[in-house]
Amino acid sequence: DDAVGLRTLDAARLFQVADRFGVSYGVTHHDDGRVEVVHTGSVFVVDERGDVRLIWTFGTGPEGMTNDLDILLDELA
Repeated sequence: DDAVGLRTLDAARLFQVADRFGVSYGVTHHDDGRVEVVHTGSVFVVDERGDVRLIWTFGTGPEGMTNDLDILLDELA
């Protein structure tokens, strides 16, 4: 319940945060009204100080994430 997703309507701020994490994204508005969004497929675990503690690349399964989180939580205990 302590998870936080990033969201902003400020394009400049979004670029700053994306740059800090080393991710890329793009939005294309098509003539037929479709919107296409592409982005880096990584998931980040960030602590309360803003430090990146874990990065999972696209395709990391739940078992790998669970294992990594168990290790991180043991380190924090």
